[in-house]
Amino acid sequence: MDGGQAFFCIGTMGDGMTQQQMVAWLRQWVAQHQQVPIEQVDMDADLFAQGYVDSLGIWRMVFELSQQLNRPLDMDALLQGEDALSICELAKRIEAAL
Repeated sequence: MDGGQAFFCIGTMGDGMTQQQMVAWLRQWVAQHQQVPIEQVDMDADLFAQGYVDSLGIWRMVFELSQQLNRPLDMDALLQGEDALSICELAKRIEAAL
């Protein structure tokens, strides 16, 4: 899915941030750290398989997001399971954790 398509994971999160806003924040973070246009960051692709982040990068990204939300996030809870972890899936997991 390219950046111009509608988000399928929309809901309201803590502190008034919607899933759509969180997905946009996460995509922007990846784009800045990978030095690519945001349109090239696929929100449905696996973060690790696409090379968007490594194990240290995911911790850094979630830490910076927790600062943005002004709430701590439990990395162990967010990374549980064998599923591929896309930006959209991470946003859903964060919503469930808040």
